[in-house]
Amino acid sequence: MAKNYKKITFTGDIMCEYPIIKSSYKNNKFDFSYLFKNIKSFLSKSDFIIGNLETPVNNNSKGSKDIFLFDSPSELIDALKSCGFTHLNVSNNHMLDCGYRGLLNTIKIIKKSGLCVVGTKINQDMISYIKLNGKLTISLVSFSYGTNYNVNYNRIPSKGLNNFLFLDNPNSKRVELLVVIKNKMKRVLKKTIMFNFYKKINRSRNREIIPNIIIDNKEEFNYEYSYINKIKHYLKLAKKNSQFTILLGHCGGQFNVEVGDYTKKVVSYFCDNDMDFYVGMHPHVVQKSQIIDNKYLFYSLGNFLIYPNSPYLVLNTLPEYGILLHLYINEKDNKDFYFSFSIIKNCLIDNKVSIYLIDDLYKILNDFDKNKLKNDVIEVYNRFLNLNVKDLDINREYFL
Repeated sequence: MAKNYKKITFTGDIMCEYPIIKSSYKNNKFDFSYLFKNIKSFLSKSDFIIGNLETPVNNNSKGSKDIFLFDSPSELIDALKSCGFTHLNVSNNHMLDCGYRGLLNTIKIIKKSGLCVVGTKINQDMISYIKLNGKLTISLVSFSYGTNYNVNYNRIPSKGLNNFLFLDNPNSKRVELLVVIKNKMKRVLKKTIMFNFYKKINRSRNREIIPNIIIDNKEEFNYEYSYINKIKHYLKLAKKNSQFTILLGHCGGQFNVEVGDYTKKVVSYFCDNDMDFYVGMHPHVVQKSQIIDNKYLFYSLGNFLIYPNSPYLVLNTLPEYGILLHLYINEKDNKDFYFSFSIIKNCLIDNKVSIYLIDDLYKILNDFDKNKLKNDVIEVYNRFLNLNVKDLDINREYFL
């Protein structure tokens, strides 16, 4: 890389399920550094690293055992910072898993660690800026389709709604009151001696989780023009103060390897002169990239960190793989830039997750596993670039 180029790396979703938390606890403390030991040196070559933190963090957390609700120890932030992360996005559907106070606490912990928070106006500008030199500035604007109110039943206070960007009102989800009361009672019962009795009379609680692909083409995927226009307002404001405007979008059908019509329609609203790049999150699988009217669209980078044996994963969609998207910019000439990407894999070794670059992983596998890895990589590569190559060298970095 020429000396005038700065490298900005975007990662996929950062999950932290309970098995990861459990295996990170040793000698009465949490240490997540082992997760990233195989990619730390590579990431250290990036000047900025931006990831989507899909879990609240708390100083005294022991982790949530609920498979769809996350709550992670704050030591996770320390490990991400040590790994080279500089920016963490908090605008996603899991932002309220520990309630609004938990979200405020998460923002506070990230800031205290010295990392930049993306996706909120709380005690900062709604737009996050990266300054490469005295003249070149990059802006980040982030939105989420909504929150998991239908899972955690936590709302954003009305006075706090203005602190985030959504596609519609996250507090207006149509969930019946009786359903909310029933599920909240379940959570209360889990903490009492009545829980075992409750499970016996309500055996459906032990039902098997059936993973499924969510296709985001249906009418229930809502957006409101007033919310769209609010996002466009901040993009326009960002463009006035920067040379590059990057929109981070938490949107799409989970485990859907194809980009849904809903996501395409939403992104199309922002493909004007005020947005330069779109980087998507949430589907938990790698989706295609494309260029439309000189706008670079990366619909989903997949996962940066996930537990490969989670029961909700649709395994044939290859959710254990993710993209590290690298943007190289000449800090003296904002018209001189290019993209590359690396492919990573979350591996489960001795009941512990470790993230590998595919070329490093390829070197330590036997012949059978090498062949399997190569076939997977070809599929991820083709999916991301919308190609159909039959063979591919295993490299550390590919160029767009």
